[in-house]
Amino acid sequence: GEAHWKQLPPFPGQPELAGLARRGFWSALWRDKLQAALPQATATADGFHALCFDNLIRFHTISGTWTTIARQASQFVPGQNAVWCLTTGGLLRSQPGEAKPTVYAPGQGLAAGRPVGLAVTEQAVWVLSEPDYDAAAQRYVGGGISRFELAGNTWTVTEKVNEMDIRFATAIAA
Repeated sequence: GEAHWKQLPPFPGQPELAGLARRGFWSALWRDKLQAALPQATATADGFHALCFDNLIRFHTISGTWTTIARQASQFVPGQNAVWCLTTGGLLRSQPGEAKPTVYAPGQGLAAGRPVGLAVTEQAVWVLSEPDYDAAAQRYVGGGISRFELAGNTWTVTEKVNEMDIRFATAIAA
């Protein structure tokens, strides 16, 4: 048989993205210095996920509809039975069939500070966080590498490796 393409319904952020394309991508680069319009998109077991204008959106293949899962999102990684996403509010886990994602806030298992990097393996979710500066104490607090053990739902935060301060690490990969 012949394969036929089916047009998807409009998605959240589509009018902004279409306007950006009509004006030309250079206008976004000059106006906002750099605007990440659609930096990441991935097919997953329960649909299609994309980052669009700092929102994590999902297309449900069964219902044929789009849903906004998270706002102020910077990165996402599909894992086993979940999509993990960094937001300004911490780490978010979205699982098929869940009405609301689970949020892990900085300082509540996840290292205090701003989450900036994400990696997912079969056993764990790893989050890299930058420390915050505490002006009253005149020092940096938080930061480091957080490891969420999937089997036991437990957190481990590491700030030093062999006496080296890793709270200011800049990249993580699985």
